Amino acid sequence: MLGDSMTAGYYLSGTRAIRQWKLFPLCLLAAGIYFGILACLKLVRKKAGEQAVLCQVKLSYRGVEQMVTALWDTGNQLYEPYGGQPVHVVTRAVSLALCKTVPQIIYIPFRTVDSEYAVMPGIRIDFMEVEKEGGGIRHYDRPWLAISKRPLSLDNRYEMLLHGSRR
Repeated sequence: MLGDSMTAGYYLSGTRAIRQWKLFPLCLLAAGIYFGILACLKLVRKKAGEQAVLCQVKLSYRGVEQMVTALWDTGNQLYEPYGGQPVHVVTRAVSLALCKTVPQIIYIPFRTVDSEYAVMPGIRIDFMEVEKEGGGIRHYDRPWLAISKRPLSLDNRYEMLLHGSRR
C-alpha cells in the first residue's frame, strides 16, 4: 500500500513482508470461495433432509384414489381411542376429494403444542400406499385418517401427516 510514493515504502518494497501483502487479496478471495461453497453445501444438505421426509401417498376409498404429498411426522402420535390404532392426518380438501360421504365417523382427541385440547373427525379408508425413497412401497390396509380443518403446511408443500411410528 505504501508503494514507491513514500520513502519508507521504497525501502520496504524489497522485503518479504511487503511482497506477501500482494497475496492478501488472493487469500481473501480464496477464503470467500471456500466459505461460499460451505454455505451452499449446508443449504443443499438441509433441502435434501427436508425432501427425505416427504413422500407420495396413494389413498383409496370405495374405488376413488387420491395422490397426496405427505410428511413423516415423528410428532404425530395420534391413536384412535377405541382400538389404539395409529391415525394419519389429512386436510379437509383431501378428504372431500377422496370421499363425499362416509358411513361412520369417530372423533379423535388431540392436543396441540400450545396445549389446546380438541377433537378431529376420523374416517377409515380402504387402503393407503406410501412410496418410500428408493422405490419401495409400503401398503396399509384400512388406516385411520383424521381430518384437519387447518392447513398442515404453511407453504402447501404437503397435505398429509403420516403417523410417527410408521416410518
